[in-house]
Amino acid sequence: MFNRLFFLLPNKQQAHKIIDELVDAEFNLHNIHALEKSDILEQTSSSTSIWRRIDLTEQIETVLWNTNLVIFMIALATLLVSLFMGLKMWIILAVVVMVATFFLGDLYSLY
Repeated sequence: MFNRLFFLLPNKQQAHKIIDELVDAEFNLHNIHALEKSDILEQTSSSTSIWRRIDLTEQIETVLWNTNLVIFMIALATLLVSLFMGLKMWIILAVVVMVATFFLGDLYSLY
């Protein structure tokens, strides 16, 4: 999962200082983005395309995460019903799906 940090700084000198410190701390310069007030005003104008205003990566991450949670909850409900009805094959299937979604969610949260 990608995490983002946003900073609001009083002037360009402070921004340059922080960027230099991040680079010294071995952050990849290609992953550091900075905007000025004029850039922000340009991005929010009505002439800006929709693709520049939305964060497609974040939306994809959210959809995948929520899908994983829904699948886990469906498997949990299936497990509870299967336990009540004594359906051994469905119990095994539900547990396998729950374990898989748990580990996929854990793996996803690392990135």
